[in-house]
Amino acid sequence: MKITRVLIIGLLCIGVASVADARTKRHQRHRHHRHHLRVAPTAPTAPSVPGAPVATMPAGPTTSVGPTRPADPPLPPPPPSGDFTFVETLDITPDSPENTLSVAKDVFNDPDIIDCFRADGTGTFVESAGTFTITLVPSNMGPTYDVTWALSAGQVLEGVYFKGGSQGGNFYSAGELNSGFGNGHTPLTGHSGQFAGLSHLDFFCEPGRQVPDGGTTVILLGLALGGLEGVRRFLNGRKS
Repeated sequence: MKITRVLIIGLLCIGVASVADARTKRHQRHRHHRHHLRVAPTAPTAPSVPGAPVATMPAGPTTSVGPTRPADPPLPPPPPSGDFTFVETLDITPDSPENTLSVAKDVFNDPDIIDCFRADGTGTFVESAGTFTITLVPSNMGPTYDVTWALSAGQVLEGVYFKGGSQGGNFYSAGELNSGFGNGHTPLTGHSGQFAGLSHLDFFCEPGRQVPDGGTTVILLGLALGGLEGVRRFLNGRKS
């Protein structure tokens, strides 16, 4: 009987110990599970290699504006060459030969000039006033024109008028020469920075003074001297 009690007490002790051990293990497993929920594992990073390209996110589209060059200043017109001298730019309306001549008399301050020829383009022209040659000479600013003339005896060229474009035309003095050469052009047209094409070219001539030749001069001088001698003798005869 006594032995039976000892066995029962021993079994009870073992059962209590087993229940306590089971509770302890279950509590430890619960704490371990909560620890894994709180701490999330981080992904391993690859070691950096010196000199390796670094990947970056592409940037959005950008608009680049390059440097702007200032506009080149306009070139000055070439100066007239040869026997031409620039006088004035005028827009004559109406642009008839008669009206242009009236303006030219004021420009050159010479009421005796005439509009001896109007050319409508380039070429060689033989007129009653003389021979005129007009040749196109291109330039970096547009067309210019070489002009030569050889007038009839007793005439000289006072000047010319280059007409063309929206600004009218350019007057040039020709030096009152019987023959010569010059280069000229029309005014700049609009905002192009270029000389206009030639509409027409007016030549203003002035009749020269005829000079007697050498033989006629000697004869006239002899007659004058003879007349003076006759007058002298007439006066001396009256005194005596």
